[in-house]
Amino acid sequence: MSNPVNEAKSNGLLAGILIGGALGALSALLLAPKTGSELRKSLSNTCSDLTQKTGRLASNISEKTSDLVSTIGNKTQTLATTVRDEACDVADHAKQSAEHIIGSVSEKAEEAKEGIKAQLEAPKV
Repeated sequence: MSNPVNEAKSNGLLAGILIGGALGALSALLLAPKTGSELRKSLSNTCSDLTQKTGRLASNISEKTSDLVSTIGNKTQTLATTVRDEACDVADHAKQSAEHIIGSVSEKAEEAKEGIKAQLEAPKV
């Protein structure tokens, strides 16, 4: 999919061209020497053309908006999955660190207990 900023500029340019073309055609129709029935027919044709072009432009904008929404949804889902996985990894690492610390403290406590017991049981001189 192309850059949304470039698409917005392209759509703005297209809208400007359509509006400018319609205004130019309307000016030409109103300033050209025609009979009333010819002028009405020309205005009707121009209005019909403009309606078709506007419909195509609206359809194009709708399609691009749908594509953009789909892309944003997919990227958001991917980001959420990545964040969840990273959070689980951090939680696992914290749990392992806590278990290691608890194990070390327990070993040191046991060593201290045995040392104290040995001193208490040692014959006094």
